Amino acid sequence: MEVRDDAEILRRLRDAQISFVVIGGWAVIAHGHLRFTKDIDVMVADTPAVRQAVTAVLVTAGAVRLGGDPLAVDQAMPDQGWQVDTEHGRIDVLLEGAAPLDFASIDKAAMTTEIDGVSIRVAGLEHLAALKRIAARPHDLDDLRALEEVHGAPIGRLDLPGIDGA
Repeated sequence: MEVRDDAEILRRLRDAQISFVVIGGWAVIAHGHLRFTKDIDVMVADTPAVRQAVTAVLVTAGAVRLGGDPLAVDQAMPDQGWQVDTEHGRIDVLLEGAAPLDFASIDKAAMTTEIDGVSIRVAGLEHLAALKRIAARPHDLDDLRALEEVHGAPIGRLDLPGIDGA
C-alpha cells in the first residue's frame, strides 16, 4: 500500500453497486467522536451474490488476507466476512446479523455522509452502539463512553436477542 485511501475502497464497492453501511471507527467519527482508525469497516447483506461481488471488488484492489495469502476471485467469503489489506488500506467486511442487526434494519436507520467526496451510508447511533456493545473490546467500550459524552447518556438501546435477555 502506497498511501491509505479509505474513500477509494468505498468508491470501488459503490461503483460495483454493492450496498454497504459503514460501521466501526469511521462511523464513530461520523457521529462526532474524532479518533484514529486503522481500517474501514463495512456491513453488507448476506447473500451469495453480495459475497461474490465483494470478493471480486477486493481482488481488483489487490486484497491480501491478514495471513499474507492473496484473495482469489473464486474464493468463498467466510461467514465472519473478510479482513484484508488492499492497495488502498485495510477493510473489514462483516456480514449482517439477525434482526435488529440485519442489513435492512441498519441501512434503514443509517445516515448519509461523505468521506473524501464519496457518498456513504453510516450506521445510525443506536445500531452503532449495539454493535459496539456486542464487540465489547476495550476500544469499543471507550467509543461507547465517548459517544455518550457527545450525545448524552444513555444512547438508546436496541433489544438484542440473546444479549439483553430476550
